[in-house]
Amino acid sequence: MSFILTCCEPSCLILASIDRVLITSPNAGTRRRSTRRLTIINIIIVCSFWAVFHIHTLIFIQIVQYGTNYFVCIYQPGEYTTFISYYSLVITGCLPPTLMAIFGFWAVKNIRQIRRVRHNASARTTATVVVVGGAHTLQSKDQQLIRMLFIEILSYIICKYPGTIMLIYQQITQYDIKSDERQQIEQAIQELTAFLYFVENSIGCYTNMIASKTFRTELKRMLIKIPTGYVIVKVLPTDTVQNTARICMEEVVLTHEFSGKLITDQGLHFKNELPQAIAILVGYERVFFTSYHPQTNNGQRNSIFIIQ
Repeated sequence: MSFILTCCEPSCLILASIDRVLITSPNAGTRRRSTRRLTIINIIIVCSFWAVFHIHTLIFIQIVQYGTNYFVCIYQPGEYTTFISYYSLVITGCLPPTLMAIFGFWAVKNIRQIRRVRHNASARTTATVVVVGGAHTLQSKDQQLIRMLFIEILSYIICKYPGTIMLIYQQITQYDIKSDERQQIEQAIQELTAFLYFVENSIGCYTNMIASKTFRTELKRMLIKIPTGYVIVKVLPTDTVQNTARICMEEVVLTHEFSGKLITDQGLHFKNELPQAIAILVGYERVFFTSYHPQTNNGQRNSIFIIQ
């Protein structure tokens, strides 16, 4: 079981990194692939794969009794110990940080591309966007996301690598004649690396709290159930449905990273066309909306988007 959990944890981190790449993509079709159903399926597939792959541990692991009711599982000496050492080096040592770094840089690239799109869009449109209850801009969230990605990768390397190095050392020195003092030192180091190995599994939430103000705000909001903010977009009655939908996507959806329910006061101006147009641009399968009585302000019409 320890082998399976050891591989499932970095695999889920890699899946999370891939999901970040999907949700930060400027392409609506790519964002549509980031769904809860697909995430659950991928997690089940990955965990099932590692469960089947590690059947060999049931055959080549020896159970040694060191005392009354004290049993220890050890690897069979020889080729299997060599296999475990290099397997741990590649699967849990080198491969996960490399993949997380690749997808992390990919997500950063997507975010920068979104920022360029927003900058170009703001230069073309005259629509007014008023944010109520929105605490952060996209630029702030970009920086926090970058920090969170690199902190996760760095903490994984710091906590996991010592255990891998210890396995390689044991493989190299397995035929050496060791004194009792050396064996005690190695045992102490091995226990320290084992403790450090599992520290990384429990510090993710705390490192995210340190790295991201948005994460702290959302965590507090989730714990004490603070209502989320909303965005008011003032739309000219002369604007087209497509132009208004594009403004909503670039100035509201991408800026505030909202997902889920969309409640819009589109009045009689766009009827049901605006939510459908936004759904197509954003990449949602559907957009839930509720119509309110139209509000006018000097010839302008307001659309209220609730971020939930």
